[in-house]
This record gives sequence, C-alpha cells and structure tokens, in this order.
Amino acid sequence: METWYALLLFTLPIPWIAKLIWPHKIKWPELATTVAINFILVSGLYFAGTAGMTADREIWNGEITGKARTHGHYLRPYPCNCRTVCSGSGQNQTCSTVCDTCYEDRYTVNWSAQSTIGDFTLEHLDRGSRSVYNTPDPARYTSTRVGDPCSRAHGFTNYIKAVPESLFHANPTLMQQFAGMIPEYPGKIYDFYNIDRVLSVGVPVPEMAIWNRELAKTLRKLGPAKQANAIVVFVKTNDPGYIHALERAWLGGKKNDIIVVIGSTSYPKIDWVNVSSWSKAELFKVQLRDDILTLGEIKRTEILQLVDKHTTAGYIRRNMSDFEYLKDEIEPPMWLTILAALVGILFSLGASFFFYREDPFNSNLPRYYR
Repeated sequence: METWYALLLFTLPIPWIAKLIWPHKIKWPELATTVAINFILVSGLYFAGTAGMTADREIWNGEITGKARTHGHYLRPYPCNCRTVCSGSGQNQTCSTVCDTCYEDRYTVNWSAQSTIGDFTLEHLDRGSRSVYNTPDPARYTSTRVGDPCSRAHGFTNYIKAVPESLFHANPTLMQQFAGMIPEYPGKIYDFYNIDRVLSVGVPVPEMAIWNRELAKTLRKLGPAKQANAIVVFVKTNDPGYIHALERAWLGGKKNDIIVVIGSTSYPKIDWVNVSSWSKAELFKVQLRDDILTLGEIKRTEILQLVDKHTTAGYIRRNMSDFEYLKDEIEPPMWLTILAALVGILFSLGASFFFYREDPFNSNLPRYYR
C-alpha cells in the first residue's frame, strides 16, 4: 500500500500546481475533474496489478452425474440488401452504406456432461442445415460414464502467491541441494476433466496411470464433502528436508491441497513420509503421516485408503481469508508502478494544459473573452 500512497502523493499535486500558476484560467470544477480522473487512473492501474498478482487456481474434484445430447435452433442476424445512400449536393454531399437486417436459421447440437462440480461441454456444433442433427455422438461423449471422477480448475484470490517471502524463507543451500528434483505443480486439466496428481521423482513406481485413476476415484466423494484435493509425490531421497524445498517451490500448495510426500531410495521401501497442507488440523496430518510410514512399503490400495480415511475424519479446509492480513504487503511490479506514475503525470499535465487553453466549463463565452 505504501507504493499506492507514494503514487498519489507524486501525481495528485500536479493539477494543484497548475492551478497556482494559472489561477484564473483553471476553474475549481476543472481542477476537481483532473484530480478525480487522475486518482481513478492511478488507482485502477495499481489495484489491477495487485489483483493479477493474487489470481490463482485450485482444483475442485467430483464425479459425473449425467450426460445429455441437446438439439437447438436460433436465428442469426446478418446485414443484407446493402446500398449507398447520399444526402446533400456538390462538395457538401455525404454518402454512407445502409443495410437491412436479415436472419438465417442455425441448428445446433451440444454434447455435455453434468457433475457435482458443474457442467462440462464436451463438443458443440453450429450449422446452417438440419442435417447436423444426424451427426454421430463423438467418442468422448460415448466414453463418458456416470460415476466417472472429474476435476476442474477454480479461480481464487491467493494472498500468499503475491508475497511468498512473508511465509516462506528460502534456504539457498536447501534449494540448491534439491535443484532438478522439484516437479511442476500438478494443476493441468486434460481431456476436459482429467488430471494426474501422483508424481514420481526418480522412484520407479509401476502403474502410475492406475495410481492416478484410483486417486481420482478416491476424490469423487472427498471433493464435494471436504473440498479437498490430494497430491502424492514419490521422491528418491532419504532427506526429509525435501518437503521444505517442495513447499517453497509450490508456495505450500493451494488452500485445499493435501500433499503427501513419500521418500524412497529403494522401491518399494518407505524411508520417510510427510504431509503438507494449509489445514489447521495438525492431528490429521500427523496421523496420516504416521499410518503411511507404518506400512513400511509403498502399497497403492493401502495408501489411498489411508488418505480417504484420515481426510474424511479429520481434514478441515482453511479459508484464504486467514491470510487477508497480507494484503497490505502486496506491491505491484516495478514496471507497473512506473507506468502508473507516467500515466498520472502525463494525464495531469495534459488535462491542466487543456483546461488552461479551452476552459470548457465556461464554453458559452467566445474564446476571445475567456
């Protein structure tokens, strides 16, 4: 917020200085107009920049509850019967093109799937012929089944993303130690509503596709019931400090994430386990960690059952409002600050000069007498 105050203190005095220089040329309404518009411009750029810094997406999970093929029809307007119409004569003649509005029939087919987290459009056709109604169902629509797990990205305001230094203090040695071992955050949706969130860093875990499919099935009910998104990371290191490097790189994950990290230097042996989540339910994290560690070996069914069991029993999603206190620390990037300052200065100078020359608030008088 200090930058915003500095921008206003830097740009708002300019109209007042112009008023002092030309006290009779710049009227009070003109001064007020310049100050008000300058305030809106500078503040708009500043807060647009901070809003962009806090924009983030989390993954919502649910299941398909139905699907539908719907046929539709509408009239689409288009210009027709265009002609040139002229008025006046000689050098004063002006011509323009005038068109009527006609309408054409359009026929649509929409294939969609319904779910506990909203509807998905799988395919849409819009044609000028009724024959579109005879189009066979696409393969993706045919393969969609009621009960399939599904996911979608949902936007939210993430204050942590804008000022990570407030909560994460990077250890350069730690980050260097695990350089190249931090996977990309699994937030990419593919094939309309699928996502892979079981990751392996150097651990030869077989059947990763089955891991991902089974975890997605686990989240069908946990998603709507607990607003949770679980991620499992296998990493080939015996150093539990890896979790801190991952948290720094992922900024702790999203507010609904449960990140289970399993260290294994010799698959399937489990060397260590840690659970990272913004949830305040510390007992939930400790119990989930200890029960997975007790398994001794990486076992898909047992691990996913434990995620389901402990999330159902003890997970409580944390609200981002708990971090709203960070808002005052958010500052836009330097380039945007400079842009906002230039816009404020140039507008104030331009508007002041315009009011000095034109005096629009007294435009009823000939310019000679102003």
